[in-house]
Amino acid sequence: MKLNAEFTFDKAGQGLFYHGMINGDNQSFSVVYDCGTLQNIKGAKRNLSNVVSDYKMHYGCNNIGLLAISHFDFDHVSHIPELLSNIKVDTVMLPYLAEELRIVFLAKALHKLETNSNDEDVDTQSLTFLFSKPVAFFEEYGARQIIEIQSDDGDDMQSKNNYDDFPHKPKFHPNDAKPRIEYVTGGKVLEEKNDYRNYALYSGCPTFRVVINQLSWLFTPLNVREKLPTAFYNEVRDLLERYDNDWNEILSSKERIKQLTQLYDSFIGRGKRNAHSLLLRHEPEQYSCLRGTTHCFCKNHKCRMCCVCRNDCKECFIECGLRREKSTTVLLGDLELDGQAKSVLQDESFIRRDSKIILIPHHGANSDDVKWLDEQCNSEALLAVSYGTKNKWKHPQFMYDGTIADVRNRIIFVNEIKDFKYRIVSWS
Repeated sequence: MKLNAEFTFDKAGQGLFYHGMINGDNQSFSVVYDCGTLQNIKGAKRNLSNVVSDYKMHYGCNNIGLLAISHFDFDHVSHIPELLSNIKVDTVMLPYLAEELRIVFLAKALHKLETNSNDEDVDTQSLTFLFSKPVAFFEEYGARQIIEIQSDDGDDMQSKNNYDDFPHKPKFHPNDAKPRIEYVTGGKVLEEKNDYRNYALYSGCPTFRVVINQLSWLFTPLNVREKLPTAFYNEVRDLLERYDNDWNEILSSKERIKQLTQLYDSFIGRGKRNAHSLLLRHEPEQYSCLRGTTHCFCKNHKCRMCCVCRNDCKECFIECGLRREKSTTVLLGDLELDGQAKSVLQDESFIRRDSKIILIPHHGANSDDVKWLDEQCNSEALLAVSYGTKNKWKHPQFMYDGTIADVRNRIIFVNEIKDFKYRIVSWS
């Protein structure tokens, strides 16, 4: 028995679209982590729309086994409605965020769109639905199971549970025969609804498993977020109650959008990098009999240099011979690796020493992050960074400061024209 898994950091520009397919002899399981791009860069929306269309066509995919969202920033969720058009999703994994936080994040995104307009329309109605009622949103797209992961500080649990916004019966038929993700161990179940809604809220670092042809793949999420003062929640809650929790009414006013944006700047920090993300680690479970091979497809439009071995590829699909006994991928969303975040990651042993593929967070905005990540994985991992070549923040920063020369040959650059694909093979 053998599993062939192929994963892709796709051409999202200043955003992220990571997806993969785990294939057995006669079964498969697809996974997606984020799908979005920055909307105020001309051509970015159209580019990712084409990428999403190619993804659907390439995989012939009509079902996503696991869709995980790292956080509710526009450049990571902008194309979720488009991705789910005409596709069923079985399990959705979300970071638990209180309503007060979500409306502030949406206001911040709308403010950016107003001040940086381009020639591309944005479906703000669907995205408002996603931000305001995330559980109900994914239920509308037929999700069979919705899992929210609470950060350990729990300061936003004072708000009403998102489950209250989940009023409908799912469209996903319970007899659809597909490999499905199930809880295994770890973390703590804070709330669970096993009626037709099938909703669960966890804290800590739970592990889930999907079994394909008697072999299994593990997925471990972790929600890392900084604690915010009670005053933040009180001020946003006052505004919500003043307008009977009508998001459309609140966000119809530029003045109120500006007010919410100022609250973000006051309590979270103007220009501050993200201090919140749902991280995801995944790997085959059969460690004792696992052998992994990392491959890459080099479709750079200009060259065929292999992103892994750095040699000139004569074919577009090259086996690079990086054989590993363990092959773990760590996806870090947009997390700012400050002291608190690093402490949480180390306490949970989230980044393992044998990790082989790691997503550099926040589009490579800090070279210190790269150095720290490299230290966590015995300087063996390939470090992927997804960024927009036209961004105005000089991402990734390490391209400009020249402080990581010893790591640079293991960094994979992903942007509007370059993707990175790799394959892990597991067998028993």
